[in-house]
Amino acid sequence: MIDRTAVVDGVKIRYVDTGGEGVPLFLSSGIGGSLELWSRQLEALAGSHRLIAWDYPGHGLSDMGRQPYDPDGYAACALALLDVLGLERVIAVGNSLGGTVALRLSGLAPDRIAGLVLVAPAMLGPEVFLPFRLMSLPLLGELMAKPGEASVERQLVALFHDPAVVTEDLRAIVRRNVHRPGAAKALLGT
Repeated sequence: MIDRTAVVDGVKIRYVDTGGEGVPLFLSSGIGGSLELWSRQLEALAGSHRLIAWDYPGHGLSDMGRQPYDPDGYAACALALLDVLGLERVIAVGNSLGGTVALRLSGLAPDRIAGLVLVAPAMLGPEVFLPFRLMSLPLLGELMAKPGEASVERQLVALFHDPAVVTEDLRAIVRRNVHRPGAAKALLGT
């Protein structure tokens, strides 16, 4: 997986592109995530499909960008990234927040979305992992999102239903994302 960057509205956005023929699958991760969370799909499907995964502004290794961080803003950024990459049509694939972003992207540019794959699409509601809902509360959210091992563990529990799939590599990626300067601001802003 080779990291690439594109400048979208003055913000460096990190992405990977497996290359290949056909309509690309455009992969959007969940809140606080990064493109590495798609690594198994990237490895398994790269030979038969073109996959593009990206980090939202303030997530993974993309620059912080401007707030507000919300599904509409992320969808607009995704559309601008598609423009920069010269992609006319994609299949929008999203997990959790990424599912919501994919839906908003299809609303912004329905003619550019060849299909949707929504994996547990979510935003803030009663079905969302309780600690994430609590993080939306002033002060409590700031305390809970403070970088540290407890915050890493909360994200791992929220991201992976089966703890057996959490490898040391995934733990290191989540730790990097949580401890990144400004990551808590992006998470709470979203």
